[in-house]
Amino acid sequence: MAILDTVKLALRWKGTTLDSEVTRYINWAEAEMERAGVPHFMAVSDTNPLIEDCIVQGCLMNLSTDERIREAAEKSFLYQLDNLRKHDWGPEPAPNPEPDADPEDDTEEVVGDGT
Repeated sequence: MAILDTVKLALRWKGTTLDSEVTRYINWAEAEMERAGVPHFMAVSDTNPLIEDCIVQGCLMNLSTDERIREAAEKSFLYQLDNLRKHDWGPEPAPNPEPDADPEDDTEEVVGDGT
């Protein structure tokens, strides 16, 4: 399930009318995690349940209409953010290697002096 759908489910929202607003707060939560020290490759990961839940709590904190839910979500978001900040993430994974040759390059290599 995509993070947008997960957040909308937590908010009990249906439809797509407010998707841009939800997406804005998802991006905000990811930026907050990065600002706190979570590496970018983890902050935008939707496969880690700790990251996902932190994003959901951040969105609930900003978008819920129930004051009790907002307060509980704020406490949860700040607690999770602090724990994620303290986590040792290790090195960032290496990027995929680029291919050596361009497949559309059809020039021939000349060996020797060409005589």
